[in-house]
Amino acid sequence: MRGTLSTHAGLGDVDDRFTGSAQNPVYLMEVSWFGRRAVWHFIFSGVFERFPGLKYVVTEQFSDWVPATLAEMDSVYLSPYMSKELRKSVPRKPSEYFRRNFFTGGSFLSREEAHWA
Repeated sequence: MRGTLSTHAGLGDVDDRFTGSAQNPVYLMEVSWFGRRAVWHFIFSGVFERFPGLKYVVTEQFSDWVPATLAEMDSVYLSPYMSKELRKSVPRKPSEYFRRNFFTGGSFLSREEAHWA
């Protein structure tokens, strides 16, 4: 199977209790998580092992979360408490699947993040 899936920032819980100058920063801190969570769901469930030709695009958000998230997923995967059954269905580290199957579209880059990318 070949194809491309895409998610964007996502709406998540829109909380109208925040107003004034805190409204947009709080929203931006929380909303993108909902657009990212499919990353670890798909990787740990073995989707990209079963469908290596599938590509996934995470877009309309910042991109600076990628290195820390990959490190955290790899750490979880390599934990001695992780199931050996998981490693049978997901034989590669999460970062390997990400590099092979994912693209990111940084839509709201700050100048600092653009230099990192």
